[in-house]
Amino acid sequence: MSAVITAEGKNIEEAIAKGLAEMGLTESQVEIEVIQNPKKGIFGFGAKPVVVRLTEKIDEQERSIEELPLPEESLNLTFEEPLQRGAQDLNDQNPEVGKIWVKDGQIYIKDTPAHYPTITPAKEVSLYKNGELVTKTTALMEKDLIEVKLPNELKEPVWSIEMDPLKVTAMLHLEPGFRRSYSLVDQEPSPHLQLEIQVEEEIINPLQLDQIQQKMKDLGIKKGVRILEIQRAMRATEPGTFTIAEGTSPKKGDDGWIEWLVDEELDYTTKLMEDEDLNNRKHIKIPSVYKGQLLGVIHPSKPGTDGVSVIGEVIEPEEAEPLEIHAGKGVDLIDEGKKVVSIEYGRPSLMSKDGITKVSVIPRSIHSGHILSGVGKLSFHGDMIIQGNIKEGIAVEARADLLVYGTVEQAILKAGGRLIACQNVVNSQLSAGERNQKIIEIINHLRKLSNELKAFIAAVEQIYQSPVFKTSDINKMGLSSMICILLEKKFKHLPPIIKKITGLVVIADGMQILDPELKEIHASLQNGFIDLEPMQFQTPEDISKLVKRMEEASGPTVEISEENAQIIIPYALNSKLHCNGDVTIAGTGCIQSQIHAKGKVIVQGLLRGGEVYADKGAEIHEAGTRGGEITFIRVPQDHSIKINKVIEGTRIQIGNVLYQFEQSEQNVFARVSKEGKLLLS
Repeated sequence: MSAVITAEGKNIEEAIAKGLAEMGLTESQVEIEVIQNPKKGIFGFGAKPVVVRLTEKIDEQERSIEELPLPEESLNLTFEEPLQRGAQDLNDQNPEVGKIWVKDGQIYIKDTPAHYPTITPAKEVSLYKNGELVTKTTALMEKDLIEVKLPNELKEPVWSIEMDPLKVTAMLHLEPGFRRSYSLVDQEPSPHLQLEIQVEEEIINPLQLDQIQQKMKDLGIKKGVRILEIQRAMRATEPGTFTIAEGTSPKKGDDGWIEWLVDEELDYTTKLMEDEDLNNRKHIKIPSVYKGQLLGVIHPSKPGTDGVSVIGEVIEPEEAEPLEIHAGKGVDLIDEGKKVVSIEYGRPSLMSKDGITKVSVIPRSIHSGHILSGVGKLSFHGDMIIQGNIKEGIAVEARADLLVYGTVEQAILKAGGRLIACQNVVNSQLSAGERNQKIIEIINHLRKLSNELKAFIAAVEQIYQSPVFKTSDINKMGLSSMICILLEKKFKHLPPIIKKITGLVVIADGMQILDPELKEIHASLQNGFIDLEPMQFQTPEDISKLVKRMEEASGPTVEISEENAQIIIPYALNSKLHCNGDVTIAGTGCIQSQIHAKGKVIVQGLLRGGEVYADKGAEIHEAGTRGGEITFIRVPQDHSIKINKVIEGTRIQIGNVLYQFEQSEQNVFARVSKEGKLLLS
């Protein structure tokens, strides 16, 4: 009996192929009948496949045998067994049938009518099937044209030789290149093939000794060549930098410095702050020196040593910073300027700015006991120490530092440097670092006059060197007649400046705030240029020395005391505090007071009411008051406010951002973001 089956497919060819594969026959061995043609559905619904019937062809001899009766036991046999066995025999004879494989880098395909092998490309390669790029798994036929494009990567090596700015070292920078080649990995026959790629990489280091030597020769490199480092670079397989030549670096000399043999000025402020209760300090040790005391030894700068570059040039060392010492009031330089000695009693002062160090001994005025009302005003050009209380109606002004052991009530205190009160400050005004305006005007005029006198000295020297002047009788009378002529003919503008200084000096001297140095300089100017005393200036060198004193008295170091200004007190009530530096309330706190500081404000106790402005930020232990006057704290936008405990109603302002606390908070850290928003944490 002939075998008959039905098969389905998307089209007739697919249905026939499925049927033939199931029967294990070829198309010539069956009769084909289309039972159902394909039918398309609407919107994808109701579609029907192709259905074909395949009937095995049997010749007449086989048909006659089929019609003969068979034994009963043979009725249980089916036609599937011989068909399956035939298919197995076919595979046994051709194991590559229906499979795909890779051999020697080539892809091979063997299909069957019933099976077509599949392939998935690797991401590193481009797989083309019949000229079209394949990006996902696809089925293949023997007749398909398969093309695989494999990448080949090449990166050229890069190397260079550079020297540092001083040419002390020569560095070889290397970035090796590489060549990468890709190939297909051989794979055994399989119904599905996942392409596998193998990569071979060759490192390219082009460095050759003759090339490096030629490049070094072109650059002039000839000193300190390190051949071992060059060889290491030639063997390198990774990017790197190699020091292939190294000269000798120059060595900077030793800067000049001063070896102090006494305590530096104002160490006592630190010692004061170490005591939590200033009220309990009965004895405060302030650095002081006596006449003839050795203050310090000057160690001048020492030259450095030359270096040698890799191209053979001498490299000069960086110059050492010289030590320029100016001997201020109260000190003298001896032993060829190597030693600083005190010639007055007072406090040692060391001030440095713009490469100039000025050493002075600040005079000191000590007042024992209390200063009672009726005294009026008390001034001194140096330090002042008040060992008792200061009562109402008293004004005290110190050109340098002011230290008060007792209480301050309804008084006005001014200090050119630091102002320290060891007990309570009540209903008073305190300022530190604000130099008296008259002194500022005197210094400004001295600066202007010293520059004008340099041209005057040049004119005097020109006349002084002439033979006529040397042989004249005026040589015995000093320079007064020559000065008179020059002032009348060419330098008419100098006397008005000196007279202006005279007026300011008289006022400042009457206020008892004039520095003796300024007073002496003014006397020399008055005698030599206004009164024209014959013996004031004997030679042009005498005028030059006066100009040098003027420059020292009005130079950059004169502002240092203002920059180091401080106010340190334990308690303030209904008072005003103004300081060019920091303000520290180191005791109980500050009640209903105004504080303005160009530095930082630190309140270690309570801040109740009043207003605080701090240029460099504020740190408060506790701020605010319940039901009382509002406490207001302000700082610039680029600074912050720290408060350990803040009470509701307290206001803060950072830059233009204003904020009022609606409830009490702990550990407040307030600042403003770059976007101008207030940040609280």
